[in-house]
Amino acid sequence: MTYHGSLLVVDDDRHICEAMADYLRSLGHRTETSLTCRDAMERIKDYNFDAVICDVNLPDQDGFHLLEWSVAHKPETAILMLTGYGTIESA
Repeated sequence: MTYHGSLLVVDDDRHICEAMADYLRSLGHRTETSLTCRDAMERIKDYNFDAVICDVNLPDQDGFHLLEWSVAHKPETAILMLTGYGTIESA
């Protein structure tokens, strides 16, 4: 299988997180998962991911906190924010 990059999927819903990770792995991405902002920050500190796919709503901090932290500490990592809500205001 061809390697297409390393990704971190962050979502507090374990089923969504694993489903996204499984799909991305099937496309050839090295993919890890985190269920909390704190765990995601530890993983990002320890590994240089090409991109992080992050839910806005997390149990310990919101995804925007992770976005701000990542820009400050790992600016080379792309961050994609997702939400299951209709608007950012309702997220």
